[in-house]
Amino acid sequence: INAVAFSPDGQMLVAGMQDGALQIRDTNKYRSQGTLNGHTRTVTRVMFSLDGQKIFSISQDGTARIWDAKSLRNLQTVSGGNFAISPDGSKIAAVRDGIYLVDAISGATRKFSDNLRTRSLNFSNNGQLIAIDGVLFDVATGGTKNVLPTTVEMIFSLDDRLLLGRNLTIWDSSTSSLLWDSKCSCSDIRALATTSDMRWIISGHVDSGVRIWGIKP
Repeated sequence: INAVAFSPDGQMLVAGMQDGALQIRDTNKYRSQGTLNGHTRTVTRVMFSLDGQKIFSISQDGTARIWDAKSLRNLQTVSGGNFAISPDGSKIAAVRDGIYLVDAISGATRKFSDNLRTRSLNFSNNGQLIAIDGVLFDVATGGTKNVLPTTVEMIFSLDDRLLLGRNLTIWDSSTSSLLWDSKCSCSDIRALATTSDMRWIISGHVDSGVRIWGIKP
């Protein structure tokens, strides 16, 4: 199992497997509710839409798929090399010969940026911004909102006021000011998680080590 997610009501669990399948189970008796087949390589991320009606999956086969959580039908397949899904599940950002935004409901697609060297894509929690290699874009207009002096991956705080860089730095999303720097020359970080106020950060490393960072107010 490479990825798991609970439905918003906690009644269902989806697990992304190495063989590309998605296993659906109820959380009361852990009974199988079905298997979603379509991906041809390892599933790296799964999530439910906020209303629990859709399941999203991202795979190493270069596709992101949208599934109906009740009928288990594949509603839409999006191709690309890198993906991000908006928190409400309404949009998928995909890297192809540039960056495209795909409407998860209608399937309408528009080119968002010509950046061909994109390494990271992350939506803000309100879905209004997307961070692309240190540049913040307005999702509605495609215009640039802010540019940070770094190209590392950025994760938004719960209120979207702060940005956590994969190089263990914290930035103000409005002013681009550097607020905290761990001074860690960590090039082996594979995973990052933070509390909603970014007072605590957890980093996972290639050597299986985990570090906890406390941020002084």
